[in-house]
Amino acid sequence: MQLEGKLRHIGLSEVNLEETRKIRSIVEVVSVQNLYNLADRHHDPVRRLCEENGLTFMPWYPLANGSLSEPGGLLSEIAARHGAEPAQIALAWILQGSPSTVLIAGTSSQHHLEQNVLAAAIKLDDAEVDLLNAL
Repeated sequence: MQLEGKLRHIGLSEVNLEETRKIRSIVEVVSVQNLYNLADRHHDPVRRLCEENGLTFMPWYPLANGSLSEPGGLLSEIAARHGAEPAQIALAWILQGSPSTVLIAGTSSQHHLEQNVLAAAIKLDDAEVDLLNAL
């Protein structure tokens, strides 16, 4: 269908590295949407493949921080240094991880939408990124 011009862009969802490679050998793929967040990084190899090949990586459920965002936790400590919320730090970490990443941070309130957008302006230093990577 892509060769016939019926499909312009093809995106994949919830695929592993092997599946992504196999599908890319058959059709042109522009993006991959997989579960990815501080607490669940098992799609890191797919994220890296996207970056290396100019594909967009769209992590869904990027705010699944669970106990990571509890008061006194690392996210809260880093957030306090930036005058931000723990969720903003989690989003900033994802965005700094790869220039090919586009966030899908769903929300039901305008306030949270505004907070999510502001996360793009937060620049974590190397030490903070290293701490978050080590979680």
